[in-house]
Amino acid sequence: MRATLQKARGAYSIVAALMLDGKETLVAVRDPWGIRPAVWGRLDGAFIVASESVALDAIDAFVEGDIAPGEMVVFQKGREPLRFDLGAQRPAPCIFEYIYFARPDSIINGHSVYGVRLALGRQLAEAWKKKGLEADVVIPIPDTSRPSAGALAEELGLPYREGFIKNRYTGRTFIMPTHGLRASTLKLKLNPIRSEFSGRRVLVVDDSIVRGSTLRRTIQLIREQGASQVHLVIHSPPVLFPCYYGIDMSTEDELVARAFCDRALLESGSPELERAREQVEGRLAAHLGLDSLTYLPLESMNTAFESSRCAACFDGDYPLRLSDEERQWLQADRRTCVQRSFCL
Repeated sequence: MRATLQKARGAYSIVAALMLDGKETLVAVRDPWGIRPAVWGRLDGAFIVASESVALDAIDAFVEGDIAPGEMVVFQKGREPLRFDLGAQRPAPCIFEYIYFARPDSIINGHSVYGVRLALGRQLAEAWKKKGLEADVVIPIPDTSRPSAGALAEELGLPYREGFIKNRYTGRTFIMPTHGLRASTLKLKLNPIRSEFSGRRVLVVDDSIVRGSTLRRTIQLIREQGASQVHLVIHSPPVLFPCYYGIDMSTEDELVARAFCDRALLESGSPELERAREQVEGRLAAHLGLDSLTYLPLESMNTAFESSRCAACFDGDYPLRLSDEERQWLQADRRTCVQRSFCL
């Protein structure tokens, strides 16, 4: 098993239950960069492994900590875990876990997800101030952006309001495979409270923009409620590069921000990414029907989250380099999934 895993490429957290030397055994493995999360703990003499600490909190298990990057841990009842280093690299946990995927009450790699989102909101307030614009109320698009919206409202001295009631029986639209399914689900997912929008300059907060398809409909909903102005702030930078490590955005042509900036800026590397952000803000705002759009600058995100991380979807710096053949295969596989309206 150890020899096989040392040959594996990619981002992963693996848990396997098997018989080893006649004993029930639990094996947990995390990729060498720690891109995907994994934690372990104990409950009544048993061992538990999960992606997030909240899974253990929910059953009153004691959280021991993270599976380390590049580590394999072997658990057997009645003995302490055996830990093996499979060749750890410089840690690069996925920043998108903190921005969108993880629950706010989770602790991942020693960082509170809620705390990171508060920090993102405070940094976002500074970016908004530089625009010299004004708003009457701060409203998050639930649920992920709530902590950052609260921190932003506090920094700006603006009232925070819940303008949308969310149907909790619909899935997360971002990970749905087709635009049609995402759009139809959005109609069931969010119901606006008209009184919170009518006649107001609304500062709407969201976590990220990947495809932009559902967001355009959300902005239309806000306009229909009588908002006098709609400003959107995003607690992350523009998603300009595909993710090849398991997040469902592995093709360039599905990233709406790429369509609204000059390709030469992306090919020039990090020095030009701030110019790309400014281009996207102006052009995408018009496309979405916004009065303004403000992304969190890369530098501000780095201030909010100072630890080593993978932010390749924002800056193009991939911790695990892929060959052209590997990238083409992943993108072709993604397109096939979309065509079949099904994606693993």
